[in-house]
Amino acid sequence: MENSRKEQTIIYLCLFISIVGTLLIALSDEEIKHVKYLSKEMVGNTVVLHGTLDSVYQRKGILFMRINGYKAVSFTKVDTKLEKGMEVLAKGKVSVYKGAIELVVDEVTSI
Repeated sequence: MENSRKEQTIIYLCLFISIVGTLLIALSDEEIKHVKYLSKEMVGNTVVLHGTLDSVYQRKGILFMRINGYKAVSFTKVDTKLEKGMEVLAKGKVSVYKGAIELVVDEVTSI
C-alpha cells in the first residue's frame, strides 16, 4: 500500500509539472506578424516581411538585401538561391542601424 501511494504522488507531480511547462511555453510564444512594410513601432519585434527582392548581394559571408525598399541583412547562411525580382518571405527582428530601419533576418525563403 505504501508503494502505490508513492507512485500516485509521483504521477500527480509529473502531471503538475507537465501542465506548468505547457502553460509557460504557450505564454512565452511571441506572435509573429506578417507584414509588407517596416516601421519604427515595430523595432524590437520579430516579423515576417513579405515582398519583392529589389537587390541582393553577399560580402564577407553577410547577405545584404533590399525587400520592398527596406534594408535586410542576414548574418546566417541562407540555403535558398535568391535573385532580384523574386518574391520572398524574410523572418527577422526589426532594428535601427545608422538611423535607418532594417530587418536582421534569421531565415528567408522564396515563394
